[in-house]
Amino acid sequence: MRSFKRGFGEGTTSFSRTELSAQPSCSTFTSVDSINNVRNAGEKNDPNFSITELQSNSEIRLENGPQSTSESDSGDDGFPSLPYTLETRKMSIAIVWSVILLDSCILPLVLFYILRFGAKMDDQKSIAVTSAVFGFFSMLQWVYRMWMLLRKGSNNRPLSSTSPDGMTPRWMLDFYQWQFSFGFVGITVLFVYATKPPPNFVLLSLPPSVLLAQIGPQFLVSAFCSYMKFKSPMRFSSSERGEIAIPAVFTCMEDIVAVEGGAGIAFRRAVKRRYQQSPRFRKHMLDMTVMWGAGATICSAVTISIALTVPKYVAYCLGWTLPYVWGGCFAYITMVKTSRMLKLERKDWDDGIWGERRIPGRESS
Repeated sequence: MRSFKRGFGEGTTSFSRTELSAQPSCSTFTSVDSINNVRNAGEKNDPNFSITELQSNSEIRLENGPQSTSESDSGDDGFPSLPYTLETRKMSIAIVWSVILLDSCILPLVLFYILRFGAKMDDQKSIAVTSAVFGFFSMLQWVYRMWMLLRKGSNNRPLSSTSPDGMTPRWMLDFYQWQFSFGFVGITVLFVYATKPPPNFVLLSLPPSVLLAQIGPQFLVSAFCSYMKFKSPMRFSSSERGEIAIPAVFTCMEDIVAVEGGAGIAFRRAVKRRYQQSPRFRKHMLDMTVMWGAGATICSAVTISIALTVPKYVAYCLGWTLPYVWGGCFAYITMVKTSRMLKLERKDWDDGIWGERRIPGRESS
């Protein structure tokens, strides 16, 4: 963080981008008047006050409330970077998702077929044992998220412009936690019904597809509302009622990084600001929401259709593998497209282009 220091009578005053930007707005503007005001204030206390360096950084950003330096999300050149990196977390992310994949996909399949065709147990006993271990780590994840959001002094909750601490009340949780809860309850009910003697293998093959059917249409609706610039009728994590609707991928990304990633309110504040300031970032979030929403809906429909037409043991296998294969492919595509978008976004900034507006002092030659 660059600071502009100048003596004002006795003592020293430090101007930083964070301090100059601590205003109750999220807009960005070039303010010559603001620079003149700073000059006048300086000359009143010190006739030799120099504004030269401040003029060379004439873009002043208005942020959403005061921030400490530790929460600042701007680099030395003012680029609104995010206070979070995956470079030091790749191993932990790989471990967590490997455990979730093992618990939610591989274990139910492998254990069932070993018991059914290896140990020669009947369908009822094989399904009973498989169902007993299914979802254990997912339940632990649900409990962990709930604790992170409800604990006293939590800084992982969504942003709120009306709360004294800048966060929503603990009981409001976040959008992802509510979706997680509804999905977990739905899958549990489906399992209880499907495992009644004799077990219904078509229903037992559908939990992953049901989850996709839950999120797919929601993603598409949120993308449509965001594209049409409809105002949100209710709060979605840090997006408050009355704000322009935000694509669901953005909301889920914000919640997961803030809670599971431990980035907290600093990340929520920074990523919301990035979304508001960067047209390319907004378009990418919208594109990803459409891609995941359409893909989830189509994958769910295809998997359910196949499960209804093939033998029961084949249906059980395909129902638990196709959605995860689809998810892995889409995750890879997302990483590639996001990496490309970030490079283009950074190039826009370096070339003096931020969306359709030229950035004073950064014009490309």
